[in-house]
Amino acid sequence: YKSVQQKVRPVSYPEDAHVTRQFPEDPLLTLPHLSPNPPDFVPTERLTEERLKVLRINEEGFLQPEEVKLFEQVFRNVQM
Repeated sequence: YKSVQQKVRPVSYPEDAHVTRQFPEDPLLTLPHLSPNPPDFVPTERLTEERLKVLRINEEGFLQPEEVKLFEQVFRNVQM
């Protein structure tokens, strides 16, 4: 239990000190469209066949071939 001397009293802030939240636009709206039937992998300047092998995408065989193609398509779309 607090005594009266220890009571915390709120302080009013000036209007310009208030934090205004600004949410950016929905990042999902800016993502490129994905094809339901992804094409076969086409190497690019940054994403080569060797680099894909280093990632070991489906090393355990859990994904189906179409899922691997979809991953490759997503990875190719978001590369910088």
